[in-house]
Amino acid sequence: MVRDMQANIKLIVNLEALAAGTNKRRIMQQAVFTELCNMLDPGKPSFTPKKGKPSVVMFVGLQGQSSCRYVMSHAMVAAHLLE
Repeated sequence: MVRDMQANIKLIVNLEALAAGTNKRRIMQQAVFTELCNMLDPGKPSFTPKKGKPSVVMFVGLQGQSSCRYVMSHAMVAAHLLE
């Protein structure tokens, strides 16, 4: 999933082809935002972890919005469910 996201961003953002003076940072941010939205498309089936196989889960949050507590609570629940 992450590799697909990286590949799609590289296809969208061709830094060498951009004109001089173009805000490359803004274009990159927009591409990442678009890909994150595509990952969360309700038409796609949701991720289901499999017992005994490692999984990577990405959390996106703002600093100061209890993001550490949120991630920790999900890790504790996941550890309990996978026992």
